[in-house]
Order: sequence, then C-alpha cells, then structure tokens
Amino acid sequence: MNPPNWKQAQDQLAKASADAIAAFAAEHANVECCHFAFDSEPCYGYVLLCFDTTSNSLKSAKDREKYAVERRQRMLADQDSWKNAEYFLNTPVLVPFGDNTGDFEFQLFRELKFPEWQEYAESADYPQQKENENDYLEGNFRILVWRVVEELVASGAFDCLNRSKPFLVSYGLHDQEQRIIRILDWPTV
Repeated sequence: MNPPNWKQAQDQLAKASADAIAAFAAEHANVECCHFAFDSEPCYGYVLLCFDTTSNSLKSAKDREKYAVERRQRMLADQDSWKNAEYFLNTPVLVPFGDNTGDFEFQLFRELKFPEWQEYAESADYPQQKENENDYLEGNFRILVWRVVEELVASGAFDCLNRSKPFLVSYGLHDQEQRIIRILDWPTV
C-alpha cells in the first residue's frame, strides 16, 4: 500500500481550517477567542478543529489549579511524601490558560476524516518505529500541521476572529499535551 499523500492532506486541511475559522468568526463574532487547536489521532484518520474562548480557558486553568492544590495537600502530607514530591508538584502542569482541547468550549467545531491514514496504519507496509524515532503518521502529522499553521498565518486566516492577546495556535495528539506552534497578537509591554 502507498503511503498517504501529505501534500494533498496539507491542501485539504489548510482549506478546511480556513473555512472553519471564517465560519467560527461569523457564528461567534462577539466571543473572544484565545486558542485554535488541532487534535488528532492520526492512526484513526481524523483531525478535530477546536476553538476556546478566553472566559472558558481561564475557568479551565483555575479549575486545574484548584485540583492541583487540593491534591498536593492530600498527597504530600505524610512522612513518605518526599518519594513522589516531584510528580505531585509537576503534575498537572499549571499554566494561565486552558490547554486541553477536551476542555475547550468548542472542542469539536469541525472534524476532518483522512481514512487513508488509518488504512495505511493498519497495512503490512506501515513503517516500523525505531528507537528514538517518531511514529510515521505522528511525525508526518506534526510536519503537516506546522505547514498548515504557517500557511494560515501567512494568509491572514486568523484575522477575522475576535482574538485575545495573546492568541495561541497549537496541535495535540489525542491524550498527549498540546504543543503551541504559534503565539499571535502579543500584548504590548
């Protein structure tokens, strides 16, 4: 089986993303948007286009911090707490914005299907991952998303949104941390 056509996927994802951004801006003109994210599990052939609002993002970040504080008080209270201190002080990572697409206000604004990715992942021709290498689909997906984001930024696709300062653009592989690719609209300092 032939590997996926990544140029075709890039064109499809860039167009669908630009269309989704324009649709979101039209449908939610009065909502301040702080984050646009791709969420995918490439081996299952889908990409979610997700948007978060500033108010929801701040609420998610506050909820995470509250959970972390309460959990630390429980988990770091006994004599042997030192054994797991690093884990409980570093997990969850506290940031001043929501960074989990599962908590985004518009987690599933659009979904795109790439069935050829799943077919290739399940084929005998799928490249075996070597030690210290990315999985074939995950590595190519990361490059694909980076290229699409650069294209969207260069074309001004995000300009139609009512954006916060700063505005984040990220990607995530399902159940892994979001990785910020670009930060737009830096506030003046």
